[in-house]
Amino acid sequence: MVEFDLPSGAINNAEFESMKDKLGQVARSISQPLPTADAIFYKVAFQEVPKLVAGRKVFINQGYAYVAMNQVVSLIVEALYSSYLGPDYSQPREYAEISLKDIDLVAKRSFPLCMRHFLEKLRENHHLKHGGRMQLGLFLKVPFVFPFEYENILGSYKGHWLHNS
Repeated sequence: MVEFDLPSGAINNAEFESMKDKLGQVARSISQPLPTADAIFYKVAFQEVPKLVAGRKVFINQGYAYVAMNQVVSLIVEALYSSYLGPDYSQPREYAEISLKDIDLVAKRSFPLCMRHFLEKLRENHHLKHGGRMQLGLFLKVPFVFPFEYENILGSYKGHWLHNS
């Protein structure tokens, strides 16, 4: 429990015996088997397990929730499945400016296949249909994807990429 930041401890046999009836009432109300002497219960501050308290799945006494071991395991599994372990995108990152002369290298390394295709067709035919121009322009304009200046995007449509290929 310590590794999940839940200040708690397993209750001892004397504490279990004094609360056995109340723990049994909670177990019956949620269709669980009655607790036995070998059952493990944890004493946790009630604000640490709000879902169990809201669902009336724990016995609360003097600010502590008495949580059965199987409920602790389900809490841990739920926490692991609901935790996002990838990069933190909530904070803005610093970007280096990408110039138009580097766009081929950036496109080869980082563009999705559909955007690379639009760029290739633009170079081959010197033209994109309206939908393709809109998609490529919006893709290049998104600051979190590629930090192009808006003026550079406009310059590209005025022929900068077409004549410098």
